Amino acid sequence: MLPFDSDDNRETARQTIYEPVPFNHPIWGFVSNEAKDLIKALLHKDKNQRISLEAVLIHPWICKRNKDMMELRKKSDDLSKFSAYTATLAKYLPADTTVPRK
Repeated sequence: MLPFDSDDNRETARQTIYEPVPFNHPIWGFVSNEAKDLIKALLHKDKNQRISLEAVLIHPWICKRNKDMMELRKKSDDLSKFSAYTATLAKYLPADTTVPRK
């Protein structure tokens, strides 16, 4: 579900630019607070205070998702497929995270 949604594109754009992010639809009850925090940061009205790409990559919600994916990959028979990805990813994970190696 999009945070802002209207049948009229101009209205959706207006809401995105001027309205606070609404999380009042029941579906948002299934979304973690960390994910909502990231969405709010990405849609911050002041571009100077909007989250940077570097901050997105170390955001707790992103790190948790990446850690979960890495755990699944550890169980895979062919980790070599993922070595380039995990090598790049490792610099964005907390220090206590184990990155699988070849």
